Amino acid sequence: MINKDTLREDESIAFDPSTYLGKSLRIFISHSSKDKYIASNIKRFLEIYFGLEVFVAHEDIEAATSWPAEILTQLKSTDVFLLLVSKNSAESDFTDQETGYALALNKPIIPIKIDKTPYGFISDIQALRYDEPENGYKWYDYCKLIRDLIAKNKELNESLKDCLIRAFENSSNFAMSRKISSLLIEEE
Repeated sequence: MINKDTLREDESIAFDPSTYLGKSLRIFISHSSKDKYIASNIKRFLEIYFGLEVFVAHEDIEAATSWPAEILTQLKSTDVFLLLVSKNSAESDFTDQETGYALALNKPIIPIKIDKTPYGFISDIQALRYDEPENGYKWYDYCKLIRDLIAKNKELNESLKDCLIRAFENSSNFAMSRKISSLLIEEE
């Protein structure tokens, strides 16, 4: 506990728990627009159940905004780069460039193999295999695998805990709260 008597006159305690958001983790999902269904579902589950901030270009870039400029801004501020590797992404104008930029920035990269093996400079990174989830619980389980991979990075693990707390705080029902609380218990 901080003793107010030990503070100098020019010091104050300005911490307001109602405004503390904790650390966040930003995820950039690079994908072909033809794979946006997969990207959107991963985004939704990572945000709702794991409290992560996820950028998906086709959902998050506002009208009249320069796509390349916004993508570069998001890549610079992201903590983890998630790449949906598919035949579609191999033909995309953006995904290879985004991947190269993420490599240059030394961002942790998690490739997700949809129907193509990672190639080029990320060919040596073991990809997470994508199997089409059948329902909401399967999407949750798949996104938990992604979260578990992120948790292996010691620099990001503390932030993951804050993200889980934020997800718990925003949970909308008992079942969701129970899933998130079990993840928090695992973190102990």
